[in-house]
Amino acid sequence: MVRKSKGKTKIKPRKSFQLKSLYTYIAIFICIAVVGITFLWKMSQTTQFTRISGDTWSFAVPKHEGKGPHFGKGIIKPRVPVYGAEQRVTITISDIAPVKKVIAYLLTDTQSSGPYEFLPGSGTSYNSDWTGVWTLDDTHNNQYILSISATSTNGTTTVNIPLK
Repeated sequence: MVRKSKGKTKIKPRKSFQLKSLYTYIAIFICIAVVGITFLWKMSQTTQFTRISGDTWSFAVPKHEGKGPHFGKGIIKPRVPVYGAEQRVTITISDIAPVKKVIAYLLTDTQSSGPYEFLPGSGTSYNSDWTGVWTLDDTHNNQYILSISATSTNGTTTVNIPLK
């Protein structure tokens, strides 16, 4: 026997996922994605250092677009010297035109020193290792940046390498 109801049947609403909550979760997801992408991009744009031995470090300058010389791999000893210590940097620089001049400046908490001239080493004027040597004449607590400029007939390229 089938029973018929005497009126309209009330359907109880189910607990549904509220749209406001969905928007909140989407906004959080987008924020996390943007932060992650920004972090990965910044990591690809910063100089990565690898200890070779003792106070000798290798590094590679991130690739850049544009005319002018291109910087490649380098070696720095020591990476963060103390006041009065000698620092030596060797870096590979290449271009489709001969590289004529490479200079560096040191930017510390209180001053800029240089220019320090680099000398070409092994290779050709189109692709060579350039070496610069100087003595640190300032103290630094927070900021220690090596700014290197290479010049050819195609133009000048400058890279800033944060060492501290």
